[in-house]
Amino acid sequence: MFKEKNVLVVVTGSVSAYKAASFVRLLVKDHAHVRVAMTQSAQEFITSKTLAILSGHDVLTDLFAGHTTEVVHIDWAKWADIIFVVPATANMIGKLANGLADDAPTATIMAATAKKIIAPAMNDVMLANSAVARNLATLAADGWLVIEPAEGFLAEGYAAKGRLPEPEAILAEAAIRLRAQTGHLRGKKIVITAGGTREALDPVRFLTNKSSGKMGYALAQAAAENGAEVTLITTVDRQTIFDVTKVMVDSTQAMYEAVMAAFPNADIFIGAAAVSDFKPATLAQDKIKKQGDGGLT
Repeated sequence: MFKEKNVLVVVTGSVSAYKAASFVRLLVKDHAHVRVAMTQSAQEFITSKTLAILSGHDVLTDLFAGHTTEVVHIDWAKWADIIFVVPATANMIGKLANGLADDAPTATIMAATAKKIIAPAMNDVMLANSAVARNLATLAADGWLVIEPAEGFLAEGYAAKGRLPEPEAILAEAAIRLRAQTGHLRGKKIVITAGGTREALDPVRFLTNKSSGKMGYALAQAAAENGAEVTLITTVDRQTIFDVTKVMVDSTQAMYEAVMAAFPNADIFIGAAAVSDFKPATLAQDKIKKQGDGGLT
């Protein structure tokens, strides 16, 4: 998705700014052309030298540093195809939502027509503040893609929503959402099955196959990237795919019932699951039920 794209990463003063190093590295490995801009407070958490080395370019921190005839923020704004603000503080969110451009990063963003993605990271109480929620809603209405913060251990020493998602997760979600904007499956509802079903012989043993579910998951991701509303009915719990509804099942009967429930509203059905060819006789099933009700006999 990001190969040969000009990607500007804006880093702000959140404690999770240290993840910007991995984020930049992943973009470079994906063969993107990466530049970094940092707020003054971001430099309290990670040095500009680190991000300059990883990106291969000087980091923009000051509109007025150096002696040059170029208008640096305009030049960088025109250069960028995609802008990520990772992580984004409440202060930066407020500035962008209200059109403030009082430093190098905000001035560059205001002058850019690039696709824009923002990943908030802050204390859970700050995140729940009505002003922050209002500003994020404004950015979303203005066309920004907002990456929801994750649940996890915060700097304050407890678990809550507000943690910056891992760089891989941010890039994966951004890629799906950017592709989906122009996808030819927009408005379509697709049901996909994945994995091998299990047929119980007794409370311990079962018949199954070696299906990994990779095909079904790949189809679900491709459909989501093309803008479809996807329901994935699966027996295997692989990676989470943004904007895909995952329904976990085990047996052929459970998969059948889940498919029948989703089918009436589907435009497309793809059966990628390896459904069992055999199931135990009814007598064996009754025995399992009796053992479950009264213990093993």
